[in-house]
Amino acid sequence: MYRSGEWLYERIRRYRRADFMVSARAPARRCRVCRNTVANEYRSAGGS
Repeated sequence: MYRSGEWLYERIRRYRRADFMVSARAPARRCRVCRNTVANEYRSAGGS
């Protein structure tokens, strides 16, 4: 199933807001994307 980039990044940001200490691994597994994609989104969103 195809999901838009906006939808994906919003979902990743939502996981980050819910728990700031969550690593990139858990959201990557839930969204079925690479951990690097999640880490890049964390960086672009001003995360650590």
